[in-house]
Amino acid sequence: PNSSQPTAHFIDMEANRGEVWEMEGLFLCPGDSDWFSFYVEAGQHLFAELYFLQEKGDLNLELVDEKARPMVLGASNTDDEYLDLEVTVSQNYFLRVYGADEYQDNMYEMSLGIVGEPCLPDALEPNDGYDTATEITLAETHELNLCYADRDWFAFSAEHGQLISAELLFTH
Repeated sequence: PNSSQPTAHFIDMEANRGEVWEMEGLFLCPGDSDWFSFYVEAGQHLFAELYFLQEKGDLNLELVDEKARPMVLGASNTDDEYLDLEVTVSQNYFLRVYGADEYQDNMYEMSLGIVGEPCLPDALEPNDGYDTATEITLAETHELNLCYADRDWFAFSAEHGQLISAELLFTH
């Protein structure tokens, strides 16, 4: 029942917040793929591991987005596969387990974890480019968020010859 993206088995990672989801006793049939779906927020980090014995059959692990675009591939010629991704877009993601060749079968176990807090846009968004820069006044202070792969632009007025300084404080 989970042999395609539309029929993927949904994993409720919100219900398992902060915990690693694990599934044992899974079996990939020859010519088949197993699909799993879950929702991840931008700013979080996801990781997935596939455990199997290579000598019984080579399996691969692929992460794709909602539009089936490949994001990360875990493929090797050894036992087990691993992949991870810093998530930049909040959406449903899909894991696909498949054989290295179409006649491959094997038993496997899988784990999935999501760590980190979602990165929420700040009050001055959208200000991701020159054309959408947020107008600010000098001597203004803001507590803002900068999410992964985000850019923040600001615009302000100043007099010719006026000295301007800016201070950026952050925790890394």
